[in-house]
Amino acid sequence: MYKYKIFNNIADDGIDVLKGHNFIIDEINPETIILRSQVLSSDDFNKSLRCIGRAGAGTNNIPSEEATKKGIVVFNTPGANANAVKELVVCGVEFLAEAIQGNTFSKTLDGLDTSDLNSAMEEQKKLFKGTELKGKTLGIVGLGAIGSLVAQTAQSMGMNLIGFDPHISVDSAWRLPKEVEKAESLEALLSMSDYISLHVPLVEATKDLISIEKLKNCYTKVLKLVCLLNGKD
Repeated sequence: MYKYKIFNNIADDGIDVLKGHNFIIDEINPETIILRSQVLSSDDFNKSLRCIGRAGAGTNNIPSEEATKKGIVVFNTPGANANAVKELVVCGVEFLAEAIQGNTFSKTLDGLDTSDLNSAMEEQKKLFKGTELKGKTLGIVGLGAIGSLVAQTAQSMGMNLIGFDPHISVDSAWRLPKEVEKAESLEALLSMSDYISLHVPLVEATKDLISIEKLKNCYTKVLKLVCLLNGKD
């Protein structure tokens, strides 16, 4: 029998697989730790611990260096939630293109009766018509499992695509639509994109990846969007 401990909620399908392969829960002295967003420290490493598995992409919430020194294997599940994240990204881009200003305006109409509400909406709706995504440019930073799916969906919607990933793998490159244009630098991508989607792990090398100085490379439209999201005119 193998012993494991779980942090966070893990899908029942995954737990059933463990139960079917002679794994039992042991909260005190596990051989395996399974987690999602729980931040571990070396204090969580008991003497019997052999491996740590993260149900998600990236291992920035696990002290991998300390684990390696103790002979504990750390692994993740890249791509396991890629489709769900892709759908969330696409939903966010569509919301920004179509609805964010109208949503803000609608909150000022609280308390109006039906006739006044209809009149106000009809009068102002032309100001919040939004914009189509077709023909707009999406810049994707990080072209792994999630970034490549975002690119595929955006391409099917008629968007222009620019990608930046200095560490892209051969497998990831094969998944990309041929229409993705390679950006030579992050600054170049920012300067050409109407929308930007980031898909990189939070590690030391990616901290402060986007800064005020880098945002100066963005189109005026993007700068206006940043101001809007921060409640500024």
